[in-house]
Amino acid sequence: METQSGFFSRGSARLYYEVAGGGQPIVLLHAGVADSRQWNNEFPALARHYRVLRYDLRGYGKSDPVPGDFSPLADLVALLDYVGFDAPVVLIGCSMGGVLAMDFALEHPTRAMALV
Repeated sequence: METQSGFFSRGSARLYYEVAGGGQPIVLLHAGVADSRQWNNEFPALARHYRVLRYDLRGYGKSDPVPGDFSPLADLVALLDYVGFDAPVVLIGCSMGGVLAMDFALEHPTRAMALV
């Protein structure tokens, strides 16, 4: 499985992300006590059948903690645009990630296919 990884810059923040696979886009959103490594088992398994994105939210994992106000929802939308997730996505979120998934679906209903 080939994985594209890198940093996405938004303002003064750099968010670490990984994308792998092809097909229906799926986004994995980690809990507030973890980072994208929370999905180490699910990421490669899902990437065999889907195009999967996981990333570290600001201040988690390899993503920079940046002082000042920011919107995790705006970060997510910008990252989806950056990696080319144009089709409606399936969002899989745990705890804080689940809240972010619900916020995304409420604000961008045409871009969300399903929530898990």
